[in-house]
Amino acid sequence: MKLLNHYIDSQIKQHKNVVCTLLDDLISPDFIIIKNISQPFAYTYKENNISQTKPDVHLVIDRIGNITQLIPFNKQVCGEIHGSWGIYKNIKSRAIVIALENHGRLCKQDDSFISWEGTVLEKTDVFEGTHRNEDSPNYWEKYPKGQTLITEKINQCLVTTYKVKCILGYEEVCPGLKVDPGPAFPLEIMRNKLVKKQVSTKTNTGLDILNVTKKIDLSYILADNGFDSNNGKEAKIINIKQKNGGWYKVNVDLGGFLKEEWINL
Repeated sequence: MKLLNHYIDSQIKQHKNVVCTLLDDLISPDFIIIKNISQPFAYTYKENNISQTKPDVHLVIDRIGNITQLIPFNKQVCGEIHGSWGIYKNIKSRAIVIALENHGRLCKQDDSFISWEGTVLEKTDVFEGTHRNEDSPNYWEKYPKGQTLITEKINQCLVTTYKVKCILGYEEVCPGLKVDPGPAFPLEIMRNKLVKKQVSTKTNTGLDILNVTKKIDLSYILADNGFDSNNGKEAKIINIKQKNGGWYKVNVDLGGFLKEEWINL
């Protein structure tokens, strides 16, 4: 597998109709972020004319290993990546984002396994395991071997070409809010194989930051059910439980998660 002008070699479908001159350059491709994308969104990216859209991933890999590259690897994805890693607060400017077609967490109803958008999966496609940021097992859609193999080949190519420092799951840069790619994906095996420097997965739990209730000014709160703007309204911090990957998990009277630079104490 080779790269040509920051695209995977020519047999891969490329959406060059994206106006890449309007996209910001990557400061440095230090990270690869692996996330999930559901089948309807993956189909949109693969089949539709996306010249009027703003891709939030560099490429999509479907379940049988087909690749669609949306933007070149030297450009930043559009939209926001909610999270950070170490000293890097604006990780979007340093990340190549790969989306794998996968339903992620599943709900078991009687003998059926159902995705969030209502797709019923066969039992043979279901993995039972405990997420790195959780304490109890859940059900997840498996990643087919062909999909994981092509993902590894792409990651190897990117690591070699761009000297990528680390391969991360979205769940690691945004713990508690994102769960992809989840325990069904062999993330630890892949990155330990491809990147020499291993990642510490320890979480800073039980961090007693505030002993009393204080007021904070909120510009944004990333709530449990999505991103909401509160236009500077005040909220009371009841408790800050833990810090992980640049995020504080907090109990406030609004409920949700706050990025650390948004907290003004």
